[in-house]
Amino acid sequence: MSVDTLHIKRHNHRVHPCDRTQKLDLLKYLITLHSDKEILVIATQDISTLDEQIDADNVSFVHDAVLLESPKVKCDMIISLDLAATPENYAKRLNQTNSLALLLADEKDQQSLYKVETFLKRTLTKEIIDAFEPQAHKADREASADLKERQEYNRKNQEERDEKRKKAWAKQKKESKYLGKDEDGKPIFSGKSGERNHRFDGTPRSDDEKKENPRFKKKSYDSEKKPWDKNNSNSDDWRNKATNKDEKKPQTSTRAPRVIKIPAKDKSSK
Repeated sequence: MSVDTLHIKRHNHRVHPCDRTQKLDLLKYLITLHSDKEILVIATQDISTLDEQIDADNVSFVHDAVLLESPKVKCDMIISLDLAATPENYAKRLNQTNSLALLLADEKDQQSLYKVETFLKRTLTKEIIDAFEPQAHKADREASADLKERQEYNRKNQEERDEKRKKAWAKQKKESKYLGKDEDGKPIFSGKSGERNHRFDGTPRSDDEKKENPRFKKKSYDSEKKPWDKNNSNSDDWRNKATNKDEKKPQTSTRAPRVIKIPAKDKSSK
């Protein structure tokens, strides 16, 4: 069956997802909803027993084997209870109507829809009826709503954290100002500063003033000699200090030496 022979429009071809146990109730609902149309119900297996459960004069039941033998079955609307064995057979189902085609697809049928869409070269419109919503779709919808709620909660928390962080940075960046002196004559500043020793006017010390501190003074070495050079006088200072220290006298042990007695050989044994 070629897709070029199909005359049904895309918006008239819809898929109704549902659970397998809901198919019969959904079929009855659709038949009641379209009671003014001649309806053909199609499935892969023989479904003639459904005629006893559905009392409607405008409904006929047929399976794919009958369609292959009598290709001139026409109606206003077809309802497929499942997918055909091949995409070609499903296209033959669509060829039986020019107005409306519906597919009741459970989870297994939905996994094979891409084969039909590839063959028909079109996507199928899915429409969920509220009273027949699949359980899997409910779980996905609830999970999606929960995800959105958690994302909104995290976004608000992030905004609060950012606001606190901005306030903290603003406090840290606050400039320290010289306010005067206290009773002991020490300078008072409006905030903390990394410079501990300040002038009374609040300005930090210069590099030259910092170098006056003995901790910053470097030892003077001969430009031509290195501290580790043997002939360098500076390098010998620590050695002289080490030799001038009181030498420890070797400790003499007061313990008596250990005597090992060797038994004398018995002359009679010779």
